[in-house]
Amino acid sequence: SDSTFWIGTTTLGVQYFNTKDYSLHILPRGAADGKHLNAVDIRCITQDSSGNLWFGGTTGGLTWYDPIAQDYRYFSSAQKAAEYIPSNTVWDLTVDSRNTLWVCTDGGGLLRYHAESENFEVYRKGQLASDILRLRRPRR
Repeated sequence: SDSTFWIGTTTLGVQYFNTKDYSLHILPRGAADGKHLNAVDIRCITQDSSGNLWFGGTTGGLTWYDPIAQDYRYFSSAQKAAEYIPSNTVWDLTVDSRNTLWVCTDGGGLLRYHAESENFEVYRKGQLASDILRLRRPRR
């Protein structure tokens, strides 16, 4: 909601702060079992138009989180098929005006998530670096 700040930390994973009652909470961490955040070092957070959150960090790859159902989905270099991404280090995330998720990785290039097919397209050809730190689109 508009009253929640999502906070990425280097040791505790993700915390969230409710500005209505000034309460601080932490997402449960644990195994990649669909009910826990599987990483503690979270460097970037974004939200898509459906209200789902995406978390990226230095070791756990990319995590999708539905705050209503409290479900998680994991994307990493250890996964197969749709859950595969070429790098477990995610430096930045952004969602564009078409609700497309873009992922900046260390060594894996720039990734574009295709929600309809639930897979990633990798951009790291030509002059595009494989280690992408930030991605911003100018506001109009």
